[in-house]
Amino acid sequence: MNMTKIELILKETDSLHSDELLILIQKLLNRIKKSESTLKLIQEHKGIGKGLWKNDAQNYVNESRSDV
Repeated sequence: MNMTKIELILKETDSLHSDELLILIQKLLNRIKKSESTLKLIQEHKGIGKGLWKNDAQNYVNESRSDV
């Protein structure tokens, strides 16, 4: 039977001492916080460039490619 990645990780953590588990939990929480803050930052800035160019961005890219 094939184990999922999470099942494999949980099996590996069975051999860790409580202090090692605490470090692992802290590192995982830090990853989640970084991911959430990055997403929040992206969402805050999403769309701020709208109207910056007269052309649609895709049209601009297409024209740039045809110039080459």
